[in-house]
Amino acid sequence: MLFVSIIVYLFFSLFIYPRIFEKASFSKILLVFFLCTFSINILASEILGLLHLLNHPWLFLGIQILFCMSFSLVMHRFSPLSVNTFRSTYDFSDCHLSKLELVLISLITATFIGLFVVGITTPINNIDSLASHLPRIFYWLQQGSLDYWTTLTSLNRYQLIYPINAHIQALWLFSLGQNESLFFLVQWFSLVGIAASTFEISKSLNFSTTQTLFSTLVGLSLPVVVLQTFSFQGDLTVTALLMVFITFFFNFYLTKKIKFLWFAILSLLIALGTKQTAFFILPAACLVTLLVLVKNKGVTKFLKYSWLLLFLAILFSSYQYILNIVQTGSVFGLDSVLNEKYPSISRISDKATYLIPRFTYQFMGVEGLPRSIQPTLTHIKENIFTAILQPSGLDLEKKVFLQSGYDENESFQYQAIPRLSEDTAWFGPFAILFIPLSTILSFFSKNKLRRNYAIICFINSIFYLFLVIIQRPGWDPYQGRYFILSLIPFIPLVSMLLPKKVFFRGIVIGIFLPISLLLIINTILLNDSKPIITARTQNDIINNFINPLPENSGIQKFFKKTLLKLTYPTPYSSQLVNIYEATYYDRLFFSSLYSVKDIEFVNKILPEGEPLSILITRSPIEYALFGKNRSRIINPIAEISDARQGYVLVSNSLNLTPPSKMKLLGKNSSYSIYYMEPN
Repeated sequence: MLFVSIIVYLFFSLFIYPRIFEKASFSKILLVFFLCTFSINILASEILGLLHLLNHPWLFLGIQILFCMSFSLVMHRFSPLSVNTFRSTYDFSDCHLSKLELVLISLITATFIGLFVVGITTPINNIDSLASHLPRIFYWLQQGSLDYWTTLTSLNRYQLIYPINAHIQALWLFSLGQNESLFFLVQWFSLVGIAASTFEISKSLNFSTTQTLFSTLVGLSLPVVVLQTFSFQGDLTVTALLMVFITFFFNFYLTKKIKFLWFAILSLLIALGTKQTAFFILPAACLVTLLVLVKNKGVTKFLKYSWLLLFLAILFSSYQYILNIVQTGSVFGLDSVLNEKYPSISRISDKATYLIPRFTYQFMGVEGLPRSIQPTLTHIKENIFTAILQPSGLDLEKKVFLQSGYDENESFQYQAIPRLSEDTAWFGPFAILFIPLSTILSFFSKNKLRRNYAIICFINSIFYLFLVIIQRPGWDPYQGRYFILSLIPFIPLVSMLLPKKVFFRGIVIGIFLPISLLLIINTILLNDSKPIITARTQNDIINNFINPLPENSGIQKFFKKTLLKLTYPTPYSSQLVNIYEATYYDRLFFSSLYSVKDIEFVNKILPEGEPLSILITRSPIEYALFGKNRSRIINPIAEISDARQGYVLVSNSLNLTPPSKMKLLGKNSSYSIYYMEPN
């Protein structure tokens, strides 16, 4: 069914594309497909959720087809196009690529293929994804709606209150595909959308195809961006929607056609329903839109259709926020969305004094580089910062403005080298090398459009940083991903760093292309959340492939010796287990191995497929309790007295006294399993 659904979306996208753009490009087709898929999935899920029929995949597919056919008939009725128009739109005969452009396209494609292979063959194993994001999809399918599935408590708050648009895409994939390995496609396809948007924005800024492909590859060389495809935290998805917004807004600005503005607004509204951080970029987006409308004298015309803005907001942004208001009285489901510890201006200023240098230090990243040189580079970075900050007496390692309940490893430390994982990685060396330089050069560009775009990106990033400082309690090593949303819009400006003259272009490509490949390969193969090449892997390669090679001639001896030198493990080689050598649960809990013994304890006592009531603290084990590909019904309860007849799992840390009808079946250090007798 999923294959049929994708084909329907593809044909629908190709059908409406000529009504949006006059000439087809692969990147624009991807963006139209991206937007069509997201928007129709949201509408279909909300309708079926209201009817409590969300767990019927045939109905989902039927509504999708109905939407696509209805929209197509309406568009054909009011905006008919001839066959010649379609032929003209999809005529790629004038597409000519140079050898360098083909090389860059091949590298970009290979990166996406590599991420796809790893993602489709290994489960998402990020703790936050397993504990807060993925379980809600299975709860929706259990009850057939998007409503709260249990009483809101401190144990399950974030599962219930988070925006839903990214999760709806995962629901579509699982409902029609019935395979949990498909979850990663949401973030993976979001990264595809980011790459396509980067290309189109760069072209709108009047960069050449070679320059735009170069900046696109640079964007794929940022470790935290690549690694987020292995999580389900939504940072890539909301960033992709922002980039789609910018792409369509550029088309509106350049053509003054109002249809592009509405497509841009649709993207932004979907982003607001995807992740709360989208609200951080809303002020800049609204301000720029207003300025352009005023300049084009289009405010009156836009206000004439302001009812459409409200209508789209209700459909694509508001569902979860309305639900939160009904259930909690708060739009975001929280008593306060801002940090309450530092309400005064002076305290916020003190907080910024520490956090801005800490963020800047992390921004000067070494992630993705060979592990052997990371300590040296980190030491150099430490010396630079301490020398700069010493006159002011500012000690960034001082235990202030940290997350509540932090442990020693989560405090700021100069010598700490971030693990190469989706939780702790930042942007690697390319961000600090390319983004500040390209932005400064853009400020002084002769091209007015580039100047304005750089200024807008800079203002947006400053405002975004300010809101992050206010909203977040303090420093922790897990905040790199939050800045993807504010940093990725700068990437199209990197295009200007590739010279147009062939000689200088060759120098830049010769230096940075190998580094880009190194960063991408290291990030995909040598990361700490799904490692593929480890010390053990290197030894296996030596024993199975290199040692058997013959040494009958000098050339053979040299070749074998060279391979051994390149392959032999070093003290910096990863000591982790190759992700493909691990069992299913070892893969699933690779970032939280302590949970393996807990799920094995549960599975040993609980019969396969048997329903289970749970009253547990936030834990990645909750996702695994459903069984592989959702083979078990889970009933979360708010009070121990709410337990139904059958098996009950309780966290020992809650120190609850079970009712007399509850029989203890087993207990380990974390959980107790009971059986609730019938009344």
